[in-house]
Amino acid sequence: MVGKFLKPGAIVDLIKSEERTNSIRKRVGLTMHPIRATVCGCPDPNCGGWYDIITERTIPTAEECTSILKEAKEKKKQA
Repeated sequence: MVGKFLKPGAIVDLIKSEERTNSIRKRVGLTMHPIRATVCGCPDPNCGGWYDIITERTIPTAEECTSILKEAKEKKKQA
């Protein structure tokens, strides 16, 4: 029988990693950049992985999101 993929210690490790990454984002001023979880396959039962800051992309603002949704709705109506 196969066990669970992430043990409780690994989940805690992953959550703490997210908190550390968010604090680094705030300190460096990269709050408009998204983060991505990377789950490693190491044999350590308490290792969940880490988070990477994706500096190539930015998170759209609320106004940009509204305009993107309006454009998508218009395209959907035309089709």
